[in-house]
Order: sequence, then structure tokens, then C-alpha cells
Amino acid sequence: MDSIMKPRAFLFVGESTTARFVRNAVVAAAVATICGSCKDSVAPPDPAADLVWTPVPGGTGVTLVDVSGTGAANIWAVGNDAILHYDGMSWSVAASGFSQNLAAVWAITPTDAWAVGSAGAIQHWDGASWTSVAGVTTSTLADVWGANASDVWAVGGDPVAGTGEILHFDGTSWTIIDTGTGFVTGVWGSSPSDVWFVGVRKNGFASAHPETLFHFNGSSFALMSIGPYDLYGVWGASPSDVWAVGADGDIGQAVVFHFNGIAWFETSIEDNQTLYSVWGTSHSDVWIAGNAPDVLRHYDGNEWSPITHPSPIRAGWSSSANDIWTVGESLLHATP
Repeated sequence: MDSIMKPRAFLFVGESTTARFVRNAVVAAAVATICGSCKDSVAPPDPAADLVWTPVPGGTGVTLVDVSGTGAANIWAVGNDAILHYDGMSWSVAASGFSQNLAAVWAITPTDAWAVGSAGAIQHWDGASWTSVAGVTTSTLADVWGANASDVWAVGGDPVAGTGEILHFDGTSWTIIDTGTGFVTGVWGSSPSDVWFVGVRKNGFASAHPETLFHFNGSSFALMSIGPYDLYGVWGASPSDVWAVGADGDIGQAVVFHFNGIAWFETSIEDNQTLYSVWGTSHSDVWIAGNAPDVLRHYDGNEWSPITHPSPIRAGWSSSANDIWTVGESLLHATP
């Protein structure tokens, strides 16, 4: 197999060493039972390997860094100082000329989308136009996610100082939360009471705050200790099926972690590149990508398979297993 799942010790803040030992022993036994029952099975070929990647004719004229949508005919992409929209037929520039570079976009509904970026850039789509939300923060914002119109999160911080910041929108105003961690790079949730955040280590390996993964349960945050890794992307198919990706910053090895509702496990991926993005549509349709042409892999519910892709990828989004968009050096569309 191209990848394996292996138990990795982790610790909830406030959990005793004894409790952690007992829990990890139970989880490890469960994993051994599962793996033992399936080790002789042969997984079928991954249909994602047969997808055809087609570049957008003529390109867009914009270097894109993120993409999100609510359906095959309502997709947003951002990059530099522009926001692009796809209506199911063609791409067009919806807004441009911003003074800050945009880094991320999240579409909640056809009439509610958010984009964030450098110097505290926050843009909101209300179904008719994009408007700037000024005066919230001057920090660099790296990602945005929302459960609904009154529950939106934006994350980032100061990448030079290596400090993190989280912003929350309640439908009326934004609140800033100082995380005490390193720069926060990604956010995703399954509901307002189940939100995951990832980031990079504060001031490197020797930091007093090495945590790069934490969770919000609707009322409080809990830091997770998974090791000295820099994480850049997080996405899940459900509360018990969440993925986080990044790199071991000390050796440059790609890392992939999976949460099964009980514990986080590390998946062995043989890539010497940083992974920046993870997305999908279900447990058996998950993508991870890095900023190199050969770093694109697909998980079909059984194993990770390398997928041939013509250019480096920064992010991706899928409306279905047969409708995938990726952005980066090029804007490409994958279909059967």
C-alpha cells in the first residue's frame, strides 16, 4: 500500500498521563484489529487516477491561491487583488483592485461568502456585491470558514513575529482572540460546536508553545499535542473524519494526520514536500496537495494514491467526486 495508518500518542490539555496511556492502548488495539482483518484484501483501482485535468482556456490573468463554492455553478477563487467567479459556464472577475492581497475564500451560501488576506483584508459577498470590512485587524489573515451567517471564523496573525490570531464573526461584529500560539494557518468545522484550527510552531522547535492543532467545542479551546509539526490545512467529512496536513519542518517531510472521533493518527506519506491543502466531498473522496507538480494524492477510503497533475497546486475544491477545481500556478478542472 502507498500509505499506512499508525497510532500516534496525543494529549488533551488537562488529561493525565495515565488516562492517555489507557486511551491510546484501547485505540491501538482497535487499529490492530481493523488492520488485521483487512491486511490480505486488495483495494480496487482509484477512479481518480482516470480524471482528465483541463486548464481554463486563456487562463485568468490572476495567480490564484484558494477556491471554494456551494455547487458546480457557484464557485469563487481569489488571488492577489482579485476575486473570480464561475457560474457553471465560464470564469469572470467579480471584484478587483484591492489594496491587499487575498489569501482565502469560503462560500457559505450563494448569497454569503467571505474572503480574507494581508493587512487585515476582509471582503464579504451578500449576493449582489463584494464589500470591504475595515478596521477589524491589521494582522495577516490566512484562512476563513463559516458554519452559517452568524458563525464565521478567520485565522492568521503576525508571520514575522510568529504569533497567532483568531477572529470570530457572530453575525453582527468581529471579535479578536489572541491564541498564544504560533501563526494560525487553517480552520474548518462540521458545526458551530466542532471547529478545528491548525498552525505553525511559535518561533520554531524550541518554542514554549509548540502546539499547532487545537479544537473549539462551542465554548472553549483545547490545545492538542501531536509533535513539532507545521500544519497548513484542515478539512473533514464529518466530526469523526477529519484530516490535517503540513510538514515536519525540521526534515522537510510531508505529514498527514487523521482524526477518527477519538484520537489523531499519523498517516505515512512518502513526499519530501510541504502539504498546503486538504479538501474533499466524503470519507472516500479526499485530496491533499503541495506546491509542486508531483504532490497531489487522493484517498479513496482505502489508501492514498499519487495522481498525475500538470502544475503546482495551492488549493482545491470539489462539488463532487467528478468535478474538481485546483488553483495555483494554473486554474485546472478535473472531470471523467
